[in-house]
Amino acid sequence: MTMRALREEQVEAERVLLATQSALEADSELLTAAEQAAIAGLMQDVRDAIAGSDDQSLEASARQNALHEATRALTHGTEEFAARRMDKSVRSALAGKSLDEI
Repeated sequence: MTMRALREEQVEAERVLLATQSALEADSELLTAAEQAAIAGLMQDVRDAIAGSDDQSLEASARQNALHEATRALTHGTEEFAARRMDKSVRSALAGKSLDEI
């Protein structure tokens, strides 16, 4: 059961990485260079944790926990970026419309 949980954590980490990369490709202009570098560092931490999750010298639960924490840190570290993207999307959807049209 522990190996299954580890594999599920790996899949979730990969999903978060792909979503983050896609968001950066679409809207990186919403971030400063320092913010982009911070997110890139968090993404690398997740990649390292994914690679380390195959390390058989560590207990599976320890590998799972490390991967979970790295993924959680990336998710937390991109919350402001996600909020900016949402704001941009809402502004775009409402551009040129009056209150009566909404």
